[in-house]
Amino acid sequence: MIENRELKTKVLRLIHPQWYGGILENWMPKGMEGGIEEAYKIGAGVQNMMIPAEEKGQVTVTIPLSAEITSSNREAHSEYDDILKQTKVVSDIILEKAPERIVTLAGDASATVIPLGYLNGYYQKDTSLVWIDANPDVSVPYTMALMAWLGKRSEDFKRLWPTMVPASRILIVGYRAWNQSLKEWQDDLGMKGISPLQVAEDSNLILDWLKEKGKKKVYVHLDLSVLDPSELFTSHNSSHNGIKAAQVVRVVNDIAAAYDLVGMTVVEPMPKLVNKVRDTLSQLPLF
Repeated sequence: MIENRELKTKVLRLIHPQWYGGILENWMPKGMEGGIEEAYKIGAGVQNMMIPAEEKGQVTVTIPLSAEITSSNREAHSEYDDILKQTKVVSDIILEKAPERIVTLAGDASATVIPLGYLNGYYQKDTSLVWIDANPDVSVPYTMALMAWLGKRSEDFKRLWPTMVPASRILIVGYRAWNQSLKEWQDDLGMKGISPLQVAEDSNLILDWLKEKGKKKVYVHLDLSVLDPSELFTSHNSSHNGIKAAQVVRVVNDIAAAYDLVGMTVVEPMPKLVNKVRDTLSQLPLF
């Protein structure tokens, strides 16, 4: 049982550079299909270096990636067995540490699933999810993180996180990569969305939604693709007309001022300059 577990760790920081479980060549820009897992590892590590956990009094655990990729494709996932194995590792670590709050610096969106599942159970389902992302991650059952939360996941993964979060407790903020198909998914699921323009001046719509839900705890998922690339280009697939960095800071701080922020995930770090330097140096003698 997760509920009423003895608290062992106040804040757990997870470094979880997992890559996408979807078939990479279907969505990655041309030329970036290879080495994506290494790029995510660098991105998660850079985030961790910039804000040392020790200064925040956080206990840090790095999730080891599988040394060998099996390329096992099942349930529309690539590397299915490896991702299942890593998910089990994350679940075991969180249960062993029994944290009050979780910060996750990660590769892809799926890294939110286990931390949120644990905290949602720990706080007896008194948690709402604010998903800040350019893309809502609801279009493909079994591979998209939000769909997993709604129960659209394989039996293997269901056994690892039986808790589900209803669509009524999930708010998507900053979406702009919508098409008609995604809009139909949103309507069918009954999931509310707020555009970048609607949070440009204040956070009122988000705070009103949270007040309506009546939950005391909030988990924030921040996908860096939500940021406008003209100001800060960090993700592999950012499109224009996104949220400014200062607006994201204000939104999250407004949430934390009014509610108990129990967890946060930052995903899609793609430090292109760092990756380019790595690729260049790796081709030189003695490197």
